[in-house]
Amino acid sequence: MNEQEKQKQEKVVLDTIRDVFLAGIGALALTREELEAVAKQLVEKGEIAERDARKLIEEVWEKRKKRSEEWEDKMVSIVEERVEKILDRLDIPRRKDIDALHERIARLESRLDEMAKRAGEEEAAG
Repeated sequence: MNEQEKQKQEKVVLDTIRDVFLAGIGALALTREELEAVAKQLVEKGEIAERDARKLIEEVWEKRKKRSEEWEDKMVSIVEERVEKILDRLDIPRRKDIDALHERIARLESRLDEMAKRAGEEEAAG
């Protein structure tokens, strides 16, 4: 895959993440505004007291907030899965891969140091 295709895939991922995030925020804000408008209408019609309207708004809002958090967790999971698939397609190493290479290099350097030390001792003794 060439560099241009990689950049195109990265843009798709970022656009998807942005769209999901903005959609979630927009839905959440709209829901609160609509809830307050309905409660205000009920108060104006005398169907519920203002105190009850505020309580209703908070109860419904808390339920909506909980659902929103669940939705956010689900969206994060979906985005993570998509990013993982794209990274696999692009053959981009993950942090764990890089960390494993660092550990391997450290072990090899240690072995080389030991070998150099032994070679120096043998040379001095020989």
